Amino acid sequence: MADGDDVALLATVQGRFLDGLDADDDAGNDWLAAERMRWNRQLREAAVREGRRVLVAGQIEEALVLAERSLASGPDHLATWTLYLDALAATGIVTRLEDGLARLEAAGEHGSLGAAAPQGWRLLARRLRRSLEHGDPPTEPSAPTGTLPFTGRAAVLAHLQQLLRLPPQEPRRIIAVVASAGFGKSRLLRELRRRQTSAAGVMVSVDARVDEATTPFTLLNRIVDALTELPEALGIDPAEAEVLVAANPRLATRFGRHDRTAPEAPTRAALADALDELVSAVSERQPLQLVVDDAQWGDEASLTLLATAFSGQGTGQAVCLFATRDLTAAMSSQWFTLHLSSLTADDIATLLAHGVALVAGHGPPEGGGGRAPRHGRCADLRHACAAATQCPRGRRNPRR
Repeated sequence: MADGDDVALLATVQGRFLDGLDADDDAGNDWLAAERMRWNRQLREAAVREGRRVLVAGQIEEALVLAERSLASGPDHLATWTLYLDALAATGIVTRLEDGLARLEAAGEHGSLGAAAPQGWRLLARRLRRSLEHGDPPTEPSAPTGTLPFTGRAAVLAHLQQLLRLPPQEPRRIIAVVASAGFGKSRLLRELRRRQTSAAGVMVSVDARVDEATTPFTLLNRIVDALTELPEALGIDPAEAEVLVAANPRLATRFGRHDRTAPEAPTRAALADALDELVSAVSERQPLQLVVDDAQWGDEASLTLLATAFSGQGTGQAVCLFATRDLTAAMSSQWFTLHLSSLTADDIATLLAHGVALVAGHGPPEGGGGRAPRHGRCADLRHACAAATQCPRGRRNPRR
């Protein structure tokens, strides 16, 4: 493992250390206890660094998952609490921030933060309480260095926002944004997240990863991780919570399950029911919008269960939005599909001008190894320009 590779560290055995050896086994073994403590510290610090990086990139829910992961290894780390509360503030949902503040204050009053930060937690809580009382809007994470302006997709974005608003008689909906690589799917989603901050409901964003494409349920586990961070998730049926914990043992702490015996792996049908219950619980009080970018890398098992959960007739209102290069095998006529056409020549010229100014005025983005971020590179623009006559105009599948 390369030194300082936070992503690799966090991916190692899903963050577990000495799997199969409980912490109680450390008694009488100073070396084992010291190694476990060192591992937890490394994992916590890596989670905070990676959390800060994804929060700046606008991936708020992923930052929250990393903050929770760091808190699970010990509640005495002020940097973790700062990341956690900053991410909650970035969601723009006051109730979530208030819940997080109450959690911080409970840990501080209990003495969990006393040794590490006797006054720091009070200052952090006071700052966020003041912003709530004065009605200050939460600070929006800045766009990644080198990101080009949102250009030429205003009509598509407006239509997408309209599709996210469900009529009362429709509890679930699936939307797919389809386009070739470099056509701006992720840029569209980033702008959508920015504009939806003040809208009713909660938006949860998860990116599928190419290295997980062949491992069943990996995408689903990360989505469930993110959904269970919502306060309403604690209201699901205990039997369904047991199914989720059996599929993803990391959720045991979240749901207060401390059974030391390993549960049996759930059947796919049981997992589908549990996912439906979870989606219903978190969307009952406010609409849920689950956004999955790069869905073409999602494993088949996860995509199938997601399609089932968001095509049913559960309680609440929930939308699943896929951005993908190609999901034709999984798509149904019930899905709303938007095909991104190429930008116009004028739009591409505008972006190229911004790209030249970016490189000339600021140089390559930090940490980019000489390349601008994904979907901000001139190479992507050249690709889009070359494909300008190859992509059909935007359209939508018929509803039923």
